[in-house]
Amino acid sequence: RITRNDVNELADTLRDGGAISPRDHTILSSPPDRRSFAGPVSSANLINEFQGRLAYDMAQSNIAAVEADTRALAILGRLSSLRDELL
Repeated sequence: RITRNDVNELADTLRDGGAISPRDHTILSSPPDRRSFAGPVSSANLINEFQGRLAYDMAQSNIAAVEADTRALAILGRLSSLRDELL
């Protein structure tokens, strides 16, 4: 679980460190579902949110959105793996 503010800070850190592109930053910084983050300090499961958005975008045949959702999930999956290795 992560707050909207934390998502933005994470995206900034990854971009500033050269780990992601400016486009990836934009993808991660845009909330997948605005209802998930009721405010900047409420938290949501970001991976689950992007998975839900991916399913919706696939059903809508929105190829560009599917690519963005898949990209976000790839980045978040790598981060999750790194976190697990460090713990």
